Amino acid sequence: MQANAIWIVPAVISSMNSIFFRGIFMAAISLACIPALPSDLNIALPDGSSHGGPWSCDLQTAGFSPAVLQDLERISFARRSVDQFHGNGSVSIEADNIRSDGKGNWLMIGNVHARNAQDGVFADRAEFNEVTRIARFFGNVLFYTKDGHPLSAENMQIDIDMFKGAMTDNAQIHIVEKTPSIPKQDHSISGFSSSLLSSNQDDQSRRSQSNSNYRFSAKAVADTIEVNGENHHVIHNATMTTCPGENPDVEFTASEVRLDHERGQGRAENLVVRFRNVPIFFFPKVFFPITNERMTGFLFPRAGYQGRSGLILSFPYYLNLHPQYDMTVTPSVISKRGLQIHGETRYVTKNSKGVFLGEILPDDDIYKDDRYALSYRHQQSYSDSVRLAVDLEKVSDSEYRSDFADNIDSRASVFLRQRVSLAFNNQYIRVNTRAMRHEVISSHFRESAQPYDLLPEFRLQLQNQDISIFEFGARTELTRYRHAVNSIDGSRFRFIPHLSLPIRKVYGFLEPKFALHSIRYELRDTNRDRYRVHESIPVWSIDSGLYFERNITLGGKEHLQTLEPRLFYLNIPAIDKQDEFPKFDSGIGNGNTFHHYFRENRFFGGDRVGDTRQVTAGLTSRFIDQGSGSQTGKISVGQVYYFKDRKIGESAKTPTEKNDSSDLLLEFDGALNKKWGISGFTSWSDKLGKFSYISLLSRYEVSNRTSSEAGYIRDSDQREYLKLDHNSKFSSNWLYRIRTHYSIPDDRLQFAEISGTYLNCCWSFGVNFQRYQNDRKMDNRVMISFGLKGLGGN
Repeated sequence: MQANAIWIVPAVISSMNSIFFRGIFMAAISLACIPALPSDLNIALPDGSSHGGPWSCDLQTAGFSPAVLQDLERISFARRSVDQFHGNGSVSIEADNIRSDGKGNWLMIGNVHARNAQDGVFADRAEFNEVTRIARFFGNVLFYTKDGHPLSAENMQIDIDMFKGAMTDNAQIHIVEKTPSIPKQDHSISGFSSSLLSSNQDDQSRRSQSNSNYRFSAKAVADTIEVNGENHHVIHNATMTTCPGENPDVEFTASEVRLDHERGQGRAENLVVRFRNVPIFFFPKVFFPITNERMTGFLFPRAGYQGRSGLILSFPYYLNLHPQYDMTVTPSVISKRGLQIHGETRYVTKNSKGVFLGEILPDDDIYKDDRYALSYRHQQSYSDSVRLAVDLEKVSDSEYRSDFADNIDSRASVFLRQRVSLAFNNQYIRVNTRAMRHEVISSHFRESAQPYDLLPEFRLQLQNQDISIFEFGARTELTRYRHAVNSIDGSRFRFIPHLSLPIRKVYGFLEPKFALHSIRYELRDTNRDRYRVHESIPVWSIDSGLYFERNITLGGKEHLQTLEPRLFYLNIPAIDKQDEFPKFDSGIGNGNTFHHYFRENRFFGGDRVGDTRQVTAGLTSRFIDQGSGSQTGKISVGQVYYFKDRKIGESAKTPTEKNDSSDLLLEFDGALNKKWGISGFTSWSDKLGKFSYISLLSRYEVSNRTSSEAGYIRDSDQREYLKLDHNSKFSSNWLYRIRTHYSIPDDRLQFAEISGTYLNCCWSFGVNFQRYQNDRKMDNRVMISFGLKGLGGN
């Protein structure tokens, strides 16, 4: 999709009043049926890659006759002239019957076809004078340009050499989009709502012309169409539309429309926009694109309501600055707060892409201060092995996101993360260095609990290498930690070499392994000044498993069932000196997966190595469809058996763990049929006599039209939640989504989102309703959008 927009003559917007803002809403008008999203930057990259948007219009094919298609092939691409009709010109006229009076007057009857090197005309009958070089065409006149835009009428008079003249009686023009046949690729940046795109057309698409390659993207009916050479047309008293069909929803009327095909732009005088025959917009003068190229101008606005902010009206203005960068500036009127300005600048080069985002709200009427948000994201590829990533964010205050973020996930954020990383990877080593800073943006979160900043961190990993029958690898890490509030900060160095003897067979595996966690700190404490602490902790493990399989029949299909017993032995001595280690980034983490209990360290991060002597026993059975080779089901059960107490905790105050075994673990994942699947993880506590954790998820998907996920969670604190995420497309135009997260003990929604969108080739309408917690109170937000597809709309 290309970002088409419209430019309004400055005289139309002379004052900042309500008429002005209504005028902006009327501004985004063009003649191309391509969704106009400012998030698409159409930039040609050297690799010739391109992008296809998420929504494509079902346009009417042009329906050219075989003769027209043949000449479009010749004229559009070969540019060859044909046999000369006149000795001094380059015009050829063919017909079933051609007569001459011997004085330079010619009469052509039946299947008349006149063409020069650039243009051509079809008609039922034609008259031509060699002296004046004037040709008159009558009956079913079809004049097509070198770019394949057909003009039709009942009568046409034209200078046959210069192709200047006029068409009358049911004069019509179609703006034809030639669809490429080259596959397209997405070059979007992960994590962005915006995407940087590239587009290029290969010459191969020129070799296959058919009616499916030419589609009408706009058409106009007029009293008269003036033809001024190859690239310029003037349409008088025009009625235009970009909608297919006989009864279009959206039409534009104008006293005069000038089309410049060479520049790909048009100009309309006294333009009126009608929706379902109801006039909704008027403009004295409008400039618009007539191709799918980007053009500077207003895009369609958005309207909404938020409980604490009131009515919100946004008016984006798109700036097509350069083929490799662009900008969108969006002023928003927020009734309870004031005027907010949002800016977005995007760029893409051969090896990089990025986006700047910024918005400011001077003197918020509620907050009583200036408020702003800034963001910069960049990705750089120096080679296949070296990559740079930059992700920076800044807001003026802790409540900014809860007041202004468009989506619920952003409003729920507790931290802003500012990160710069540089990575090198090959088959032998992986090197990564990064700097990361966290900023608390929640007024309900203690600053002392925020993560430490990494200023910086350096990691080097030697990939596993075979040394005779052994396998050797190592990791090293050096990190500088700093905290704005906590008294302890400093540097941590870790070196973790490991040596294993893997034995892998088709029926099973056995892998004894030894690793050494060497940890050293250089610390600074406001109470103790500088000091050092270090320790080396050995880790022994043996991982083993067997594979059994058999053929079974399930649901009338042949399946392969596996039985995979697994034993994992782990021995780590208790090193009490770890109580002196600071807690920079360590924690128990999420133990709600089956894989977690086969890890070498129960802690995440690098400050703790959990002491233990244990065996984890697990049994997994898989069901594999022998026809497709896909896994249709899996179930795993297991338990950890401890041979000694665990002394090492997250801190010195953590009590010793004395239980002899873990909870009984169960994990499953299966497809009940092609549409419906379920998965879950549970742990049963004999001590409590109940499930200590339950997670159940049901997935339902019908092709690409409907998908749902419904889940139930009872966490380790016995709090219960229900969640639902449903997406559906019904008919060919309607889309809707429902997302909820419900707390059973509190009997309240934590958040809910309902959105519906109507899309067709002419226009779109969307409503998004959100209910969420804001400052521990429930707040509502409603956003409404309306767009004329391809006319600066979303």
